[in-house]
Amino acid sequence: MAGQGRAEWWRDECGRWQMVGYGAKLPHKIDAAIAALLAQPSVAEAARVVGVTPQTLSRWMKVPEFDTAYRAAQRAVLGRAIARLQQASGAAVTSLLKVMFDANAPKAARLAAAEVVLRHAKAANEIGDIQSRQSALARDTEALRGETTDLPANERGSSPIAGHGAKFSRKKEEAISQLLTQRSVDEPARVIGIRTQTLYRWTRDPQFEAAYQAAKRAAFGQASARLQEASGAAVSTILQILRDPFTPASTRVRAADLALSHVKAAIEEDIAARLSELGYATETAQAILYGDRRSFNVIARKPPKLAA
Repeated sequence: MAGQGRAEWWRDECGRWQMVGYGAKLPHKIDAAIAALLAQPSVAEAARVVGVTPQTLSRWMKVPEFDTAYRAAQRAVLGRAIARLQQASGAAVTSLLKVMFDANAPKAARLAAAEVVLRHAKAANEIGDIQSRQSALARDTEALRGETTDLPANERGSSPIAGHGAKFSRKKEEAISQLLTQRSVDEPARVIGIRTQTLYRWTRDPQFEAAYQAAKRAAFGQASARLQEASGAAVSTILQILRDPFTPASTRVRAADLALSHVKAAIEEDIAARLSELGYATETAQAILYGDRRSFNVIARKPPKLAA
């Protein structure tokens, strides 16, 4: 019966813990327990922080719903660590450019910086293309569902958080900002003046998560734009080092290899684009570019699929 034996508990559709049976007064401690397990060095110390015995906390950890939530929280910790790197991507670009433009830096270091700039500028361009296609797909999907085709609020640049009044909204926005810069959930919660478990609950809210993801993309997007803008300077740096007779031979060889590699990649991209214009699928273009001669001959004999 509900009032006897061990408690049974689970999350409801809003992500809140619900508990019935013995210990029904404890559901508010579940989120606190997960937060403590992430922050404390041992189960015993986490139990002390939460105010339960280590045996009780160990028993909770064996409950499938608790284990699922705990593992999700662990993944979120890693995600927030990566988000801090995204937030710091602007500083990373600044460091690269300082080395690349420093005439007194070793030529090998300047060349390495230029290589990194070009590589990540190209990757940023590819990511931008993917995001554009994703946005177009999202609009098409919304149109098919009969919903608005306007972009969501977080992509229009307006605040995506609402529903608790302006003051509460500002706290959530500040929480997102702090999550992008602080090392753990405890620190942002302390800075904005809320309990750690409250912030954990916010992070499970889809609207909050959408705003958080948008903030991460915005931080990386600014760094990506700077990388793409610096790509011309990176090429100039490579050519300067390549042509400088005082550059060490090994560094000049590396500069030449880097230049030729980017030329080859650009030609391959042009070929792939031309094949796409002719109606060949991306997979076909890749096979033609990188497959063996026999696969090229087989594909070449097949007519492309023309758009209807």
